[in-house]
Parts: sequence; C-alpha cells; structure tokens
Amino acid sequence: MAIRSIFLKLRAMVLATQAEPRVPPVRAPRRPTPARRIWTPALQVREPLPFGPAPDPATTTRSRAPFSRTPVRAARVWAPALQTREALPFGPAPDAATTTRSRTPFQRTLVRAARAWAPALVRRAFPAPLEDSPEDVGDLTLALPPPVLQVEPEPAIEPEPEYLPEPEPEPEPVPVTVLAAPVETQRYFPISADMGIARLTDGHFVYVDPLDEAVGAHLIARGYWESWIHKAVCDLVQPGDHIIEVGANFGVYTLAMARLIGEEGSLLSFEANPDLAALVERSIKFNGYAGRARLVAKAAADAPGELSFGVSRRNAGGGTLSTDPSGLGTDSRLITVPAARLDDEADQDVRLIRMDAEGSEPLILRGAKRLLKRPDIVVIMEWDIIQMASRTDVPDYVAWLSGMGFRFWRIQFDSTLLEVPAADMAALSSCDVVMSREPPPGGCIA
Repeated sequence: MAIRSIFLKLRAMVLATQAEPRVPPVRAPRRPTPARRIWTPALQVREPLPFGPAPDPATTTRSRAPFSRTPVRAARVWAPALQTREALPFGPAPDAATTTRSRTPFQRTLVRAARAWAPALVRRAFPAPLEDSPEDVGDLTLALPPPVLQVEPEPAIEPEPEYLPEPEPEPEPVPVTVLAAPVETQRYFPISADMGIARLTDGHFVYVDPLDEAVGAHLIARGYWESWIHKAVCDLVQPGDHIIEVGANFGVYTLAMARLIGEEGSLLSFEANPDLAALVERSIKFNGYAGRARLVAKAAADAPGELSFGVSRRNAGGGTLSTDPSGLGTDSRLITVPAARLDDEADQDVRLIRMDAEGSEPLILRGAKRLLKRPDIVVIMEWDIIQMASRTDVPDYVAWLSGMGFRFWRIQFDSTLLEVPAADMAALSSCDVVMSREPPPGGCIA
C-alpha cells in the first residue's frame, strides 16, 4: 500500500508539471507505515534457524524474533539462491554470484525502495503489478547499486582414502606331532613249543629252540652271543669273500657273514646236528640270504663217511663227535651223521674259514689241506686244548700248523688281536684265535 501511494503521488506530480512550470517536487512527509514482512519460498526448505523453523509464507506476513519490527518502506527478501545455504549471519556467507552485500547482519535503516540481495530479486520487490498506474510510469526506474561480487575460495576437497581390504590373517600353522619310532621291546616270537624266532641286535631274525639253555637262551633274552668275537669276525670279512663255516649252531655268525660278503660272495655252512641245521636253513631264507649262503647238514672231518654224533636239546650247540654223550646232559642221545672233507665240498677259492666244532678242529683242518695252501687264507677257530686232546696230540698239531707258516693271534675281549708265539699255543687257555700267515687284513692288531 505504501508503494501504491507513492506512485499515485508521483503521478499527480508529473501531471502537475506538464500543466504548470516545473517546480521542485515536494516530498510528502514521511510517515511510518506498516509494511509487509515476507518470507520467501526459499526459506521453506531451511533447517531450524536461530529463532526456530521457517514459517509457512502462505499464512505468515511478519517475521519472528529476533527481527525488529520497525516500519520500513519495502519488504526484506531472502534470495532463492540461499535455499541451499547452511546458516546465515546467523551462519556462513551467501553465494557471491547472487549477493550484492556483505554477510554482516542486515542494516535496518528506513529506505524508500525494496532492499534486495541480488539483481535477480528486483522483481521480488513488486510482487503484484500496479493496476491503476499510468503508462508513463515505465519511465520511472529504481536505481540500484552495482553488485559487488565477493568471491571466496572453495574449500579444498580432500580425496577420500582408498579402501584397502585388510589382508586376511595367515592361518596359524597346525602343530605336527612327530611320533617317535616305537621301541621294539619284544625279542622273541614263539611259533610252537619246539621253535620260535628271536630278534638279534644286529637286525637279523633267527629260529631258535626255546628249550636250549645256552646260546638259544641268550639270543631270546639279549639278542646277541659272544659280542667281542662277533665283532672281530665281522672285521675280518670282506665283500666278495668265499667263506666256509663249520658249526653254525643257531646261525648268528652265518647271518652276519652272509650280509657282509654281499651278492658277489658265497658262504658254505656245515652243521651236523639235524635239528639245528633245519633252524639255520629257515633263518637263511627268512633273512633273504638264500642266494649266497648254503647249508650242508654234515659233519666236517678228515675223511668222508658216517660218524657217531651226540646231541642234546638243552645244549644244542654242544653236539660233538663222540661215543659217550653223557657229558651233554640227561637228555643227550647219540645219532649217526654223514661226514665230509672241506676240500671235497668247497667249490670256490675260499679265503676265510670259521670253526667252532667242540674240539674237532684238528680233524677238520686235516681234511682241508688244499684250502690251507692259499697264501692269504685266514682261519678263525675255537681253541680248547682239553677238547682237542681227545682228537689229536696238541703239540704236534701246533707244530704242523706253524710248519705251514701260520702265525696265531688271540681275540681279546675288546675285539683286538694279540699275537701269541707258536711255542705258547699248546698251553693256551680256552679262547678263540685267528690263524694266518700274515697279519689278517681288517683285524685290529693289539
């Protein structure tokens, strides 16, 4: 209404100047007239302001506190450009592209025309056209100050950190429990009342008679027999050797020598006790030496034929050529066994002979004269002058051997070889000796 009255007065003044000489216009006294306070639709989408949420412009004509309600001649308008702003004076500055004043709080002075924030809002100063304004009112313009642009740098947008997936944790290693190899505690595996298998400490298995109280009992309980002699014999065996054994007993030395000679060597083993011969033959096959070891179930002697032989299960290894086996025990008995000479049975160039024949060694060597002619032959035998005296004259026997150039070494308990003069051999106590023309290769000479 105030704007309408202003224009009506201006019209009257213009008409008066056309009829009369031009005089300075007279302004009407300034009367404070109420003016409408308008909230633009731009505030409809605002969040709550310092004085609360924006009112509905369709039903509200006045502002809320803290705006002062002093009369002004034009409405105060918020630019649509501020629809998306956060907070005003009461907040950050409006957009510089559409704003002509600073963002200090509004100056609340009386003006004659509407105060706009942007040229784009000039049309907002006159929300409705004048119905009764003359056509020449178009000459009347409102002088608005040129807009002053205030450009503020846009805040730098920090790039969002790239999302890197967290590495999957490595699976924990599964603890592996390594079980120790089971310790073989069982040494004897019975098969029947008359036979079983004993595990030896060198890894072989031998068939034994569980009623034997000498060698068999030691093999079942301990797994070895005469360990110092066993080592000395093994030291003297070389790969590829051809060996003859007389008195295999349960086959402890038979298996050890068969392993050491390898596939190129050969072993001929004599055992006169038929019960022991059957067990030794089983042991040879069980341990896989059938291709290099052969058992001869005969007694070795100085002449072929048949001999009386005493046997006993309680002392199976004590069988001997005898006509009175009472010394073997209450279960002893006499049997007849075939006899053969080593020279007749050996088909190889023998380098080593091992004997344990319970005093029959002089008879056996007299049946191996051809084999003893080999210069490097080695003989390992039991030396018991009491047992040998029942077969031959011991001093003559020693003289015969020394006459062929043989020397003698005694096997000590540490498996070393101690040389014994030939003159002392006729009185040497029971032991095992090594006989050779030269120090035996492989032997540990003391």
